Amino acid sequence: MGAFYLWCAQAGNESFEWHYDNGGFYNLLGRALAAGHLYLPLQPSPELLALPDPWDPRRNAGLGTLDLVLYDRRYYLYHGPTPAFILFTPYRLLTGHDLPEAFAAFLFCWLGYLFSCGVLMRFQSSPTVRPSPRMFALLLFAIGICQSVPYLLQRVWVYEVAIAGGYLCISAGFWFLARGALPPRVEPTSLAFSGLMLGLAIGCRPHLAFVAICAGVMLVWRLRRERSFFATLRSRELLAFTLPVAACVLMLAAYNYERFRDPLEFGLRYQIAGADYRAAVPARENLAPGLFYLLLCPPDLDPVFPCVRHVMRPVPQLPQRYFLEPIAGAFILWPLAAAALAIPLLLKRFPNRPAGAFLATMSISAAGSLLFVAALGLVSHRFEVDFLPSFVVAACCLSGAVPSGQAVRSLLVVAILYSMAVNLGLGIQGPYDGFVQGHPAAYTKLAGWFSPVASFRPVFNPRLTMEALYEFPDPHAPGAQPLIAAGRFGSRYLLSAESLGSGRLRLTSAGAVTSGKTVSVEVVAVSGTPNRVRLDYRPESREVIVQWNGEPVLRHVLDFLVTAPAQFVAGKDRTGLDPEPLHFLGRVEVISRLINGETR
Repeated sequence: MGAFYLWCAQAGNESFEWHYDNGGFYNLLGRALAAGHLYLPLQPSPELLALPDPWDPRRNAGLGTLDLVLYDRRYYLYHGPTPAFILFTPYRLLTGHDLPEAFAAFLFCWLGYLFSCGVLMRFQSSPTVRPSPRMFALLLFAIGICQSVPYLLQRVWVYEVAIAGGYLCISAGFWFLARGALPPRVEPTSLAFSGLMLGLAIGCRPHLAFVAICAGVMLVWRLRRERSFFATLRSRELLAFTLPVAACVLMLAAYNYERFRDPLEFGLRYQIAGADYRAAVPARENLAPGLFYLLLCPPDLDPVFPCVRHVMRPVPQLPQRYFLEPIAGAFILWPLAAAALAIPLLLKRFPNRPAGAFLATMSISAAGSLLFVAALGLVSHRFEVDFLPSFVVAACCLSGAVPSGQAVRSLLVVAILYSMAVNLGLGIQGPYDGFVQGHPAAYTKLAGWFSPVASFRPVFNPRLTMEALYEFPDPHAPGAQPLIAAGRFGSRYLLSAESLGSGRLRLTSAGAVTSGKTVSVEVVAVSGTPNRVRLDYRPESREVIVQWNGEPVLRHVLDFLVTAPAQFVAGKDRTGLDPEPLHFLGRVEVISRLINGETR
C-alpha cells in the first residue's frame, strides 16, 4: 500500500526534487519558521498594496497570490501550521532545502494508513472476533483504498498537505486512544500521545477539534465506569489526555494572535480568494446540498477506462454563494458507511461496551466533520478525507462481529470489492487527470490491461480522420456547438463552432481542459446546403488539421491525445464535466471515420 501511495504521489505530480528550493506554500512557512518569524518570505506586489481594499476579488485579479492571507502588508498562510511544525521546518533546518510537498503528503497518508491498520489490529486481535487471513487482508486493502486518499495524492498542493496532515493526526490519535482506553487497562502514556495527536490535528484542519471533543467525552465515559464523576475529572488518565490537547489549542491561539491580534482568527477574513469561497462560514442553506454532494452524489459511469468519473451535478436552488468541484458521495464510495453511522444507535448491543463506545466515537466525530464541511458551502472530493477514513475503519472493525453466515460474508466481500474498484478508478484520475497528462503512454498501457473491448480501449496518439456534413439550424443557435470530439477531460480534444452572425462562424480547436491551449479561426457558412468538415490528427507531429468545405483553415499542435475509438464522435461532446453530453443542434451526417487507417 505504501508503494501504491508513492506511485499516486508521483503519477499526478511533478517529480520529486530534493536539492533545491522548489517552493510550495508549506515550504514557505517552513522557511519562515526556520528563520524565526510567521510571515511568509514572499513580498506582496505594490499594486496590490495600493488598492483601497486589496481583498476585493473584483479588484485584485492578477495582483495577489491566490489563497494566501494578506495582513499588515505581509503574506501569511491560513492553512494550519502543524505540517510545517512537524515536518517542513525540521527538514529545512536539517537539509537547508525544501521538501517536495507531494512527498510530504505521501508520507502523511502512508503513516496515517499504518495507524488505521493498527486500530483494526487492536480490534481484531481477540480470538473470539479474529477474521480469516483472507478477510483480514481484504480489510487492510479497504482501509488503504476506500477512503479517497489515492485521489488526494494525485494532485498535491497546499490544500492536500493540510488534509493529509489531518488524516495522519486523527489516525494516530485514534490508535493511541485504542491502546490507552480499551480493556484490559487504561494507559496514561498512550492517552497523552492520543491527546497530542488529536490536538495537532486541530492545527491542520480547525474543525477537527470535534474529534478531540468526542474522544474526551468517550474517555470520561470509560473512566466513569470505574470511579465517581469527580474522581474521573481529577484522574491522571484524563489529565494525560486533555493537557496535550489544551497545549496545542493554546499554541494555535498564540500563533493566531501573533499574526492577526486575535486568537480565534485563522486569516479567512484577509484571504486573497475568489468571490465564491472567500471568508466562507457555515450556513443552514448549505447543509442540504452539501450532504447530497458529500454522501449521495453519484459519479458518471463510462465503459472507457477507468469506468467511473467525477462530474459536476447541479441541484435545484443551489445557494448563490457556493463553491463546488466534481465529487462522488461517501455512500457511493463506501456503502458500509451506513453501518458505521448506525454504531451509536446499536451501542447497547455490543458485548464489549468500551469497544463499542470507541467505534461510536469514531463514527460521531466523523459525522461532526461531515456536517461542518456540508454547512460551509465548500464542496470538494478531497474534503471527504476529513471523515471518510473513520467511517471505513469503524466499518472494518465491525466485520469481526458480523455473523459467520456465508450469505452475509459474501455481501460484505462484494461491497468491499465494489468500493475498492470505484475508489481505484477515481484515484487513478485524481482531480484533473494528472496521470494521463504526465504519463500518457503509461496510462494507455495500464488501461489496456483492463479494456477487453477494442472500441473502449484508450489509444495513445492514434491517427484520426473524421469527415462529416453539418447542417446548421437557422437562425444559428447562440453559444458553441460541438462538431468533433475525442477523449475525455484531461486528454480530450474538441472542435466546436460558434455563430458570429451574418453567416460567419468561429471554429475553435481545444486540447485538454487543463492545458488551456486553443486555436480559433473565422469561417463563412454556406447557406442552403450542409457544410463539409474534415479533421485529421497526425500522431507523428501531433498536429490537427481542419478543412472547411474543402479548404484548410486551421492547424493546431496538441501536447498529446488519448482517446478510445468510441470517444471519437461527430456532433456530440462528452469530454467535459457535465453529466449529460452536449449535442449539435442541427443535422449531422458522417461521411468517413478512420482510426489508425481503419473504418470504425
